[in-house]
Amino acid sequence: MEVKSNVSKVALRTLTAEDADAIAEHANDYDVVYNIAELGSFPFPYERSDALRFIDAATHASINGTEFHYAILLKSTDELVGAGGIKNIDLKNKKCEIGYWIGKKFWDKGYGKDAVSLLIHIAFTSLGMNRVYATVFAFNERSLNLLRSLGFSSEGIMRQNVFHSDKFIDDIILSLLKSEYKPAGEIKITADD
Repeated sequence: MEVKSNVSKVALRTLTAEDADAIAEHANDYDVVYNIAELGSFPFPYERSDALRFIDAATHASINGTEFHYAILLKSTDELVGAGGIKNIDLKNKKCEIGYWIGKKFWDKGYGKDAVSLLIHIAFTSLGMNRVYATVFAFNERSLNLLRSLGFSSEGIMRQNVFHSDKFIDDIILSLLKSEYKPAGEIKITADD
């Protein structure tokens, strides 16, 4: 599957084994890992074999319909700059969680915001969700600001929810409802051949 917007600098594409080298290159950065995952839940150092395991697990989850993960690509060059996904899909209650990361050399260029916009679109239109949420480390201002700029509201703080770098830290949960969703531009989803 491929997802593009006429106003976005990035596109989403189903992950393939050919993405392993680029994923390993960008995910093997302490600053990326530190900001997105409980240390130990995301390998560091991150190697090609880790990327292949992730892609394999993502492919199986997609086939089962339990999670959907995508490569985040620059539209101008097709270069992989990160990954994003939809997980914790609850069909009964029509809610899901999104997650994403961008390689450090691509930070502060708007690629994360564009990618999250596309993930939200998939959740609301293709999956029929009513609520999309994200859980962010309280210290990750970059991600908190990104989500708020897309209309997400903070719902609460999960105090000392994660033991991270030798201390307990808070998580912040944010959400966006379908009734609050305002897509930017025309978004097109195409199926895999």
